[in-house]
Amino acid sequence: MDNDGPYYDDFELGMIIPPLPAVTLTEADNVAYRMITGDQHFASADRNGYEQVSGSGTGLINPGLVMQFAIGQTTNATRKAIANLYYRSVRILAPVQVGETIRTTTTVLGLSDAKPKGDQHRGKVWLGIETSGDQGPVVQYERCALVASRSGSPGHSSDIPGPSDPAPLSELLSLVPDWNLKRFDATEWAPGEVRKDAMRDHVDLAPSLARMTFNQAFVHRDHSASIYGKRLVYGG
Repeated sequence: MDNDGPYYDDFELGMIIPPLPAVTLTEADNVAYRMITGDQHFASADRNGYEQVSGSGTGLINPGLVMQFAIGQTTNATRKAIANLYYRSVRILAPVQVGETIRTTTTVLGLSDAKPKGDQHRGKVWLGIETSGDQGPVVQYERCALVASRSGSPGHSSDIPGPSDPAPLSELLSLVPDWNLKRFDATEWAPGEVRKDAMRDHVDLAPSLARMTFNQAFVHRDHSASIYGKRLVYGG
């Protein structure tokens, strides 16, 4: 794959995308992520508190940040993405501890030509993703991206599924860590109750998050690569 691609017509079914570098995650990554996003995730901010509830002797990497890297490490497949259409079947399999190294494998599961827009040909690329840490897999998910074609439509017609329905909670119980949460007071929040945050915020540092997590998508860096004529804000 050249530095400008891959384009849609460069992909083949079953292709394993050459990986981006593995990354060792540290407390500094937690701090940078909190600064950019405002994420006040307790267990990754309070090491003593995390050790008390988990029994671990090390700190925790924010699971949101792990997911951001798991996404970023797949984007050498979608450097020429027009848009990311959806994620599906997301599973956070295990906590990632401070000091662990994660690496991601990306496989092409399906390809389907999309309707051209003017003279721009493009297609859907369905990707299967697994991110592993020092002890094995930590994240699994799929995503589908709309990717520009270099020249014409190659005729792919895979049956690509849409976004998956939310899994019943009973199917996810095995993924919940066996932590001691008795040190926390229960929060009364009835199912279906909506609470509104009165504080508004603005979006900044999105390119910094993209760079930090190895995100290679041109549209998040270069306004001239976007069909909108403006850089597409990375939303993670």
